[in-house]
Amino acid sequence: MDSFTINIKNMINHTIIRYFESLTSYTGTNNQYKKFDSLCSNFANMTNIVSLMGGQLKKEQIISGHMADIFSNIYLGHALKYTFDKNNLDKQTESICIKMLNNEILDSIENVTNLLPTHLKVLIIGHTNTKKSYITQTEIDYISTIIWDNKHLNSYIEDKISISKDDILDKIRNCNLSHDTTLLNDIIQVANY
Repeated sequence: MDSFTINIKNMINHTIIRYFESLTSYTGTNNQYKKFDSLCSNFANMTNIVSLMGGQLKKEQIISGHMADIFSNIYLGHALKYTFDKNNLDKQTESICIKMLNNEILDSIENVTNLLPTHLKVLIIGHTNTKKSYITQTEIDYISTIIWDNKHLNSYIEDKISISKDDILDKIRNCNLSHDTTLLNDIIQVANY
C-alpha cells in the first residue's frame, strides 16, 4: 500500500471516531469540566464537518470567525485549568470561569450550526445540547469580589501586571493632547493623586 492510501484511511478513521465520540458525549451535564471536555469533542467533529464546505467556506467567512471563537475559548479553557491547578488557585472561581466559557462556546456552536448549509446541518443533529448553564447573581458577586478578598489570587494578578504609575504618566504625557494643555495637566494631576 502506498503512503497516500494509508494516510487517507487514517484520516477517514479519525473522522469517523470523532463523529461518534461527539455523538456520544453529553453536553447537558451540570459538571462544567465534563461539559468542557464534551464541547472539545464536539468542536473536533464540527471542524471535520465545516471542512466539507470546501471553497464555500471562503464565501461564508463568518463561519470561520465563529470557529475561531470556539477554538480560542477552548484554548483559554485549557490555559485556565492549567493555571488554576499549577498555582493552586480558588476552585470555585475556576468552576465559575469554566461555566462562563462553556456558555460562550455554546453560543458560537449555535451560531455555526445556524449558518451551516442544510446538507451539513444533518451531520451534527443531536451532537450538542446548546442549553446554557445559568450563572447566578451569587456567582457573579463571588467573582467580582474574589480578586480583592483572596490574597493569593490578588498577589498572582499583581505579579502579572507590569505597568507602573510612571509608565501610565508617560503615556498620558505623550498622547496627542498638545492642543489642550489644561486637559492634559488635569489628567496628570489626577494620575499623580
